[in-house]
Amino acid sequence: MSFNTAVSGLRAASKDLSVIGNNIANVSTTGFKQSRAEFADVYASAALGSGANSVGNGVAISKIGQQFYQGSISSTNNALDMAINGNGFFILNDDGATQFTRSGVFGLDQDGFVVNAEQKRLQGFSANSAGTISGEIGDLRIVTENLQPRQTTTIEALMNLDASQTAPEISGTTAQTLGASIGVAVAGGGNGYPSEVISFTDADGSVTTTTTNAADSAAAIASSLSLQNGVAATASTTATMVFDSATTSNGFQINLNGATIASLPAITH
Repeated sequence: MSFNTAVSGLRAASKDLSVIGNNIANVSTTGFKQSRAEFADVYASAALGSGANSVGNGVAISKIGQQFYQGSISSTNNALDMAINGNGFFILNDDGATQFTRSGVFGLDQDGFVVNAEQKRLQGFSANSAGTISGEIGDLRIVTENLQPRQTTTIEALMNLDASQTAPEISGTTAQTLGASIGVAVAGGGNGYPSEVISFTDADGSVTTTTTNAADSAAAIASSLSLQNGVAATASTTATMVFDSATTSNGFQINLNGATIASLPAITH
């Protein structure tokens, strides 16, 4: 009996050392959770029951339990590496079979799907082109094709300026023209002005130019001028109409593109 009790202790201790060795071997394994050996007493028994002074029959390993407490999170150079802070698992698709893991080491396969080292696809809630997330779980895929270029519309900047510097005396200059300084009107369509080369001289003496198209509208010319650094151009069109006394006496109405823009009753002189 005593021999069996001693042997059971050696076996349990050997099993415990194997668990500790496995924990040490996986100290650098991403997402690994350490285990511990849980011991249980072995009681001696007989067909007629145990006596009041019975001695135990040694020890045994009742369970190898994993410890799912939060581990340390470290940064990597891979943009797709992820970590779970708290409870939970990553969901993987293994050819239709669902698997779970705590390891967040991911990359891309040849089709753009997010996969782990065993080529199992990471799953998550899908989103549409507007970024709205749905409740449907599917394989995550990152599109790597060239996207259609789009002009920047808004830029926000947050910065500190040197308070000891002197503010510039002139922050900007506004120039207005009724068209006489742009060129001489010519007969034809559009606004009647030919193509013009307009130059801009900066404070340091550097000169840039822009060329307008012949017969461009005022809005088109203002748009081309606004492409210059530091220039903001706007355009407006003014029409002056003179009515004689006969017109104002009878009343009149002005329509533009089918819409009434002015309507005056007859005026008695």
